[in-house]
Amino acid sequence: MRNRDYWQMRFRQLEDARHKTDLSTILKLETQYQQAQQEIEGQISAWYQRFADNNGITMAEARQWMQGKDLREFKWTVQQYIDYGRENALNGQWMKELENASAKFHISKLEALQIQTQQSLEKLFGNQADMIDRAMGKAYTGAYYRTAYELQKGFNVGFNVSGIDQKQLDKVLVKPWAADGFNFSQRIWNSKNKLISELHGELSRNILTGQDPQKAINSLAKKMGASKSNAARLIQTEQAYFSSTAQAECFSDLGVEEYEIVATLDSRTSDICRNLDGQHFPMKDYEAGVTAPPFHVNCRSTTVPYFPDNFGQIGEHAARDADGKTYYVPDDLKYSDWKAAFVDGNAEGFEEIQENHFHHEQKPDTIKVGNIDVTANTTKLKKAMDEADYKAYISQINNHVNSSIPELYQKYADGVAAVHYRAGNGYYSPGSNEVVFSYPEQRYQDNGRGKYSTLAHEYGHYFDKMAQFDGLTFNELDTIYQNTTYGKSFFKKVASSSDEFLAAVRKDREKLRYSLTSTVSDKLAQNDGSHGVQDAIDGLFGIRIRWGHGDRYYNRKYATVKSMKDHNGLKAAYEQLGMDMKNQKKVQSECRIYEAASEMWANIMSAEVNGGAELEAVKEYLPNSYEALVKILKGVK
Repeated sequence: MRNRDYWQMRFRQLEDARHKTDLSTILKLETQYQQAQQEIEGQISAWYQRFADNNGITMAEARQWMQGKDLREFKWTVQQYIDYGRENALNGQWMKELENASAKFHISKLEALQIQTQQSLEKLFGNQADMIDRAMGKAYTGAYYRTAYELQKGFNVGFNVSGIDQKQLDKVLVKPWAADGFNFSQRIWNSKNKLISELHGELSRNILTGQDPQKAINSLAKKMGASKSNAARLIQTEQAYFSSTAQAECFSDLGVEEYEIVATLDSRTSDICRNLDGQHFPMKDYEAGVTAPPFHVNCRSTTVPYFPDNFGQIGEHAARDADGKTYYVPDDLKYSDWKAAFVDGNAEGFEEIQENHFHHEQKPDTIKVGNIDVTANTTKLKKAMDEADYKAYISQINNHVNSSIPELYQKYADGVAAVHYRAGNGYYSPGSNEVVFSYPEQRYQDNGRGKYSTLAHEYGHYFDKMAQFDGLTFNELDTIYQNTTYGKSFFKKVASSSDEFLAAVRKDREKLRYSLTSTVSDKLAQNDGSHGVQDAIDGLFGIRIRWGHGDRYYNRKYATVKSMKDHNGLKAAYEQLGMDMKNQKKVQSECRIYEAASEMWANIMSAEVNGGAELEAVKEYLPNSYEALVKILKGVK
């Protein structure tokens, strides 16, 4: 079976392709708005020209002129608008208003201008609705078929996929999904009505008070621009929803039992997406905006199939066509050829796979353990560092006094998808399985912080998530799972959340609670080598000395649990474990320990690798956590 990196790469590519489609649709929208705006500005300018031709009259006379009755010459224009509306199926309510206007004997000049401008907007939004409707349909069908294609190609097994009929598509398109209870068509018409109302009000104020025509035009441009931006956000958000929904439908149809959230991690990533990155859910819990993207406007997160280790062959789960035939799908099969074979039903020439004989099955990779030399197993790290730094770091690992360190790197270091150097950055992404690092500023290195502290720290996070260790127990997390609905999604069984490490963290928490004086704080503040200890204090108590991740970071797990309405279950779990939980404030405070433990694990890993002032600080202030980590590392599988 393909690994997580493969699925994440393929579905990220799908998301990138969808984003390009969004931009294409928005460019078309841009053109439509420009045309409508030019048309309306021309209408306003023409009316104001009448004032220019009569600039000798008073303001009172101007108002009287604008309100003058008997504008009979405009009636033929109204009839033209009616004819256009019938031919192009404009909004029915607007057609009734036009017919009423045509029946009137008198039409004021202001009314005439309002009719002209509204006609332009009705055309704009009518075209917009048609364009978005087509775009959403394409987003859904495209995402469904592309998802099926990627899954079948990934498993090298092809079988017939049911086509999406128009009734099924229409049902999906009209279904409201956001909190406001509107579908995308309703949101378009609401936007139209708002813009028309604002424009009519602006015209009335400007014309009846005889204002400069440029003021009316500038105001129009501003309101049209806001409407255009809202429409662009609507397109991006709705296409993300329909694409995500189609993926979910396809996952379910093809036997995928769980999905994983993958966020685009950069400076623009929202807190909710960053917190959900790498988390997986059963398909039954799929809900757009809650457990699946889009989580917010302009959301860039996507979903990928998640396969547990015991997942069987996809052919056994999902070969659902009438005759039960499955076919071998080569890795280089083009999408057009796949669609012709398995959607359009022309699988002639494809090699049929016999029952219980799936050629795509792959055994898990095995790691050969010999003499410990991590050079051959750090090829991805080597690409990210210059030669001198790479040799220095690898020498540090190979010659480490703790033999568990080189063994850990030898077994797991190249399991990352990639390692990147980015100045001023440092993080490990579970979703993309990438390590990003930089070097601390020289002033921090001069004051006790190791040059490779960030690198070792982020690798520490990676080992925590991906390495396997003997002898770990997870009674605390099992109790949480029993008492919560989404516990398994938010509380992962990794080394830093094991009973063994959490017990040590809590011991150090109690030690620090009584020893953390102002004198100690001042001492820590003067030593940049104590940054990991300072971060632990921030995580455990919310006390920021100089270094730390902050409350927002350390409270994010509880915030997510609360948003899923699982906080009462978490409270019950803690009480079952014998903890004093008088209120939710105490639950929140205790819940910080998982994020704190995760950072402490990575910081202690950094200290262990780099030694010096970092290690001295850890041994002095976090002795129990340090001893627990060293003991856990000895059990690396």
